[in-house]
Amino acid sequence: MPTFPARWPGLVAPAFLYENTGRSSQGGRNDNGSMDNRTDKQTLLSAGLLFSMNLDDLNRVGLIKIWPKNESCVENMLQCAKRKLADAVASSLSNASRFLIAYDVILQCTLAALYLQGYQPNWDRPRVEKTMLMTLPHSLGFSHQKILTLTSLWQVKIDAEILGADIDEDVVELCIFEGNEMIKLFYDWLGERH
Repeated sequence: MPTFPARWPGLVAPAFLYENTGRSSQGGRNDNGSMDNRTDKQTLLSAGLLFSMNLDDLNRVGLIKIWPKNESCVENMLQCAKRKLADAVASSLSNASRFLIAYDVILQCTLAALYLQGYQPNWDRPRVEKTMLMTLPHSLGFSHQKILTLTSLWQVKIDAEILGADIDEDVVELCIFEGNEMIKLFYDWLGERH
């Protein structure tokens, strides 16, 4: 299981990214490479398949839905994300609060990227945040390594909210760094589109 840069030695990729269902990596793909509707849920949870699914595939199997594009809404979301990021660096807040605010920046940018592509998450499905993160290679062109980092932060969030786990300052700084990078990359990506 990969670990992350020395600056964040305790952060490892969550186990679900390495689950092996024993199925072919092509899963339920048909001859033209798109997903067919016979793909079962267990196969869809396989990280390799999620990484290989494009946005149309994710829509076809019900993980995301069609959503009308609205650039002014996306700009408002990015402005809100920038304000939240400023709050996340406030040292007067607890590590948990700073982390959750910074993580919300990541989710907000991820959602804005989906909206700009004409999709939204299917909020009725389990692990919707993980699915949102898995769309980033197709919406913002993120690398596999970047997705591993972001899904590891997702696991930290789950541990903090459900198990009451403490969050180290280094992990908070990583989350703030990733949120800041995501905002910068989003604006770069928007500049390339126009």
